[in-house]
Parts: sequence; structure tokens; C-alpha cells
Amino acid sequence: MKGLLSLTVLLIFMALLGGCHDSKQLEPAPSTPTQPPANPASEVTSLSVLIIDQNYRALEAVKLTLSSQDFVLEVETDSEGRAHFEVDYGKLNFPLILSSKKLGYSNQVKVIQDLAEKGENQFQLPVLQRQLPIVIEAEGEAELFTTDGAYLMLPANGLVDGDGNRVSGEVYVTITPLNTANPDGLKLFPGNFEGLYPGLDETSPIATYGTTEFHFEQGGDKLNLAPGVEAVIELPIYVAQHVDGSAVVTGDRIELWHLEEDSGLWQNYGYGEVVDSKRSPTGFALRASVPHFSWWNVDVAPETRVINLTVTGEVSGECKVGLNADMASNSRPGLRASTQVSIPSNSSRRLLIPSGRQVNFSAVLNANGQVYLGELQVAANNTDDDFTIEVVAEGGVNPEDPAPYIAKIFAKTTPEFEYDLITKTHRHTANIIHYYWDAKTGHPRQDGCSEDRMPDGDPKLDIHLMSDARLYEDVELGNEAGQIDLAVSPFDVVTQGETLPADPEFISLNLLASNTFGSASRVIEVPNPRGAAPKLKGIRSYSHDKYQTLDVRWSVEGADSGHIEVWPLNDQAGPALIVEEIDPFAKHAQLALEGLPIEGLSIKVTYENQYDKLEVPIVISGEACDLMSDLPCDQPTN
Repeated sequence: MKGLLSLTVLLIFMALLGGCHDSKQLEPAPSTPTQPPANPASEVTSLSVLIIDQNYRALEAVKLTLSSQDFVLEVETDSEGRAHFEVDYGKLNFPLILSSKKLGYSNQVKVIQDLAEKGENQFQLPVLQRQLPIVIEAEGEAELFTTDGAYLMLPANGLVDGDGNRVSGEVYVTITPLNTANPDGLKLFPGNFEGLYPGLDETSPIATYGTTEFHFEQGGDKLNLAPGVEAVIELPIYVAQHVDGSAVVTGDRIELWHLEEDSGLWQNYGYGEVVDSKRSPTGFALRASVPHFSWWNVDVAPETRVINLTVTGEVSGECKVGLNADMASNSRPGLRASTQVSIPSNSSRRLLIPSGRQVNFSAVLNANGQVYLGELQVAANNTDDDFTIEVVAEGGVNPEDPAPYIAKIFAKTTPEFEYDLITKTHRHTANIIHYYWDAKTGHPRQDGCSEDRMPDGDPKLDIHLMSDARLYEDVELGNEAGQIDLAVSPFDVVTQGETLPADPEFISLNLLASNTFGSASRVIEVPNPRGAAPKLKGIRSYSHDKYQTLDVRWSVEGADSGHIEVWPLNDQAGPALIVEEIDPFAKHAQLALEGLPIEGLSIKVTYENQYDKLEVPIVISGEACDLMSDLPCDQPTN
């Protein structure tokens, strides 16, 4: 039956989460509801959440909160990074706020505007790992820098704890910039792309130049600025042009925003001024004074206009369409929005979009045993009011049945070492393959959408990972999406007097997803090296007395020896001023440079083991200190 599906939604470019139907039911994780239990006669809606970091690694023990004006639910992710909520759909008041907290990771918050009433709604929530902490003394002033150009000037005695008491002693600081000039960065953007101006009730869409989190802790408790105290910050700018295409230049004023984690909205806090920044990728940062620490964001609220958007296809009735909007750019401020909306036939609403920028739309509908896809580009100079996206049946592996398809796979290899006390060397004992997968069915059922019905058979996916690795010839994976670590051997292994063969030089990983309607598979190969250079986890270097001494601090795995070479920045072709052996286990070295008229340093730190070596270049110049450091040149040593 051919009908008309029309869509008009008021999408104010928020970073919304869209759910999808799935037949897989997960066991509920422990929860602490503050609302009464759901009425047994009501429809129970389930939400399955997968938490991953920026490298697609599943994270366990993440505290997740789902809340609205009526209730608060709390769960923790399991060892596979999953958590599960159940709510009474009939009692829901949207929007819902989904937020996450985990030690060492920035808090994430997303807004859910709609759910599928029946079946299971699945979400992936990417979170960003915080930078290495810096230790400061609360009683003194602190001036801190990061690699990307984030900066902080903190007054002495300016911090208080959650009860408002002044803080003294050591404080741990993390400053975590997020590069939003690419799609991966935009996916990690906290909150939604929507902000409030002081005194106004209606929100505005916002497009970001880049955002940075400032986080202070002592003894696990969060700290903040005392009332009446302000800190000076600089936020790196990751795009070289404004929304209108004009160049960002020193002296420009751009709006400053901070995140309200309870609502997922950004609050405007006036303007900052663009300044030169040697470390920022674009050479610019936004400088401002702020009264508290949180996520701070360089954003602009672009001018908007109203269009009418219609989605057409060979469907009718009440259907769930996934709508995505993208204004991503490597050179201009970007934003993303995605949501899943309920579409009745012949409905008509408004759509608010930024004007003067190209906006890319995509629509996805899973119904009638088919996958419907549609795309639309609204050009920057297109002033039409009415637009149409036609969703066409394509992209499904089997257009008649709910057969599987592989949405994404990702793998990365990292070495593992053991220290031999007899030989006093590190041995490369294994490689860890971090494998991430996402498999789906082509037909999530939609009751009430056309003549949608589930064909006879079981759509539940059976997922296996087939490999030529010795220990993982066939691994059963229990969920449609997740992450698993595989320890593979790069050498011959002797066990119980028997020598077992090494795994191959390249590991083949074949993901196979099947059900009664069909199967899908995808293969990737990852390296399995038989010797690995030391693995650097972090390094910082600084001078606390204008280049008379040099401090280097590091964290490295698998290194047996190391040395540091130092040259004057203006004479790197000549012999090194210093060549000094270091103990990799010491994690700290201080070099004397007394009496040398040096305006900057070029440094190379080399870590070695029996297999290979790792060389790390560092530059220290002027007040900006070095490009790898989180500390300025005049930061006192501890």
C-alpha cells in the first residue's frame, strides 16, 4: 500500500539521543528509583545504554542517571559497559536527562526527547577521558597550560569545597579540551547544542568553536571557586572562521557559555576576547574571567530561519523516523542533532535551522522488513521555505526479512610487558586487541506503521567472533554492540613442557551475526608485532627558574633504559648541551643548566628496550613553556 509520510518537527539543533527497536532483552542493573513502581497494567519501556570512550572502549562502573521532573533512576554499567533502565511510558514527561559520571572521565549529559513505547530503546553514550591531573597548592597562585592551548590563572586561596570551606594543601586539577572541528569531536560534545541567554525563556541553537572542561578535586571531592573569586581562562579555538565565513582574528569578541549538567543546556555568560595562542591548533584562544569551573564553551548562536520539511515514502500510519542534522566543518563552528520522532500521516510542523550555512539532513526508517534511507542538503544560499526528503527502501541486507547487518567494527593493538628480575629487562609478552562491534537487524518492528508485522522466525541475533588467533577461534559475543579485549601471543609459548605456536603476524577478526532470516559478516586484520617499543602514557616538562634547571616527569611502560638530550632552541644543529642517562622507573629527572643564556630548549627523551626505542621530542620556548607540558616555565616544583 502506497501512502504519504510527512514530517515537520521543531528541531532546535539539540544534541538529542534517538532510540532504536531491538529484540535483545538485558537483565536489569541495580537501580535506586525515587518514584513509585510502574503500574503493572501500564506499558513498560526499557532503555539499554552502552558507554564507550573516545577510542570505542566499553567502560564499566560508570554511574548513569536517568531523570525527569518526576523521577530519578541510577544504575551502574556492567563489565561490558552496559546498563539498563525500565520506565512506565504512560507516566513519562519529556525531556529525559541521561547523564554519566566516572572517575577519570568528564561528565556527559544528553537529552532524550522521545522513546519507542514498545520494545527496547538502545543508546550509545560516548564519554571523554580527562587529561592527566596536575598537582597544585591551594594557598598559592597557579598558572596552568595544556597542549592544545587551554590556560588557567587561579588566584591564591581561591578554592572552596562543596560546603563552602576554604581549601588548603594539594589539589588535583584536570583541564580537558575537546576538539570539535571534526565529527568525532562533535559526538563527544557534552549537553545539547542549545543555549539560554540571561532573562530569556526560549532556547537558541548554538554552534561551537571548541569547548574545555576545568575540574578540581581534593580527596575525591569536587572543588570550585569561592564566592566573589574569578579565574582567568583561555579556551582553544579549533576553527579558523566564523559562521559567516570571515576569518577569526585577534581582538574578536565571541560568546562564552557554560554547561548546566542538570538540564543539558548551555548558559550564556557574556563574551570573551580572542587572543594569540602558540599552542592552539589555529593560533587563537578565547580569553575571559569566570566565576566557577565546569565545561566552558566558545559558541555562537547563529541566525535561524523556519523551513517546512516533508519526508515521503511508501509507508503510512504511526512510524518512527530517525532524523539527523549536521553542520560540521573543519573550518567553521559546527553542531549536530539527531532524534527519533513519531510521525503520523499528513502531519505538519515547523523546522528551525541556521541560516547562511549548509545543513545536511538524513532520515532513516526501519519498517515493513526494509531499511528506508533519505538525504537532503539545504545549501547556504537556498532561501526556499519548503523541502522534501524521500526515504527509499535500500541498505537492507534482506529487504523482506529482519536479517542482520554490521553497522561498525573497530580494533586497536597495544603491547603488554613483564619485567624479568633476573635479566632486569622487560619482555614483550602479549598484545591486547581492543575490539568494538555494532550489529543490527534490518527490521526493528514498528506496530502501527503501514502493515508492519514480524515475519515468522526469531530475529534475535547470534553473534560470534571468528579468528585465527590461537585462543579465540570462536568467541560468542552476547550483545548486539560492545567491546572486548583479546590477549594474543606474539611469541611461542611454553606451557606444561609443550611449546605452543605463536599467533600469526596479523590477526584476522571475522564478526558473524546471524538469525533465522540470514547472516552478515565483516573481516578486519590487526597487527600482532613480535617486539614492541616502550609505551608512553604521559610526559610533562617545565623549567621553574627561567631555564636554569629543567624538570621532566613521565609515565612509561616497557622501558629498560633511557636518556635525555637538550639543545638550545636557536642551535639545534650543534652538539647537545646535555646528554644524560635516566632511569625510566624513576618517573622524574631534574637537569642543571646554570649559567647558560638560553631563550628556549629543544629536548629529546628516548626510552629503549631490547626490541625497539621510543623518541619523544619536546620544545620549550618563551612564556608558553613547552608544547607537551601542562605547566608553565615558572611553575614551582614539588
